[in-house]
Amino acid sequence: MKLEISKRIFESLKGLELFQEILRDPINQVKGKNIEIKKKVYERLSSNQKILFSLLLMLAHTKTGWLEFYHGALFGGGYDVILV
Repeated sequence: MKLEISKRIFESLKGLELFQEILRDPINQVKGKNIEIKKKVYERLSSNQKILFSLLLMLAHTKTGWLEFYHGALFGGGYDVILV
C-alpha cells in the first residue's frame, strides 16, 4: 500500500507520532469495522508496514505497552504488568 506523508510533517514528527501519522489512513480504515474489512486492509500493507501497524495496534490496546501484551498472551491476560 502506498502511504504518503508531506516532507514538513515527516521532519516535524519523531518516533511513535511519526509512525501513527504514516499509518493514519489504514488505522482509520479499520476502526470499528468487521474482521473481513480489517483483513483486507492488513493484506494490502507491505511487510514493513504490517510490523508498524501491528505494533501501533498493540500499543493502543495495552496500558503499559508490549510487555503487558506479551504477558497477557502468555498467561491469558490474568495479570497486570507494571513497569517500574
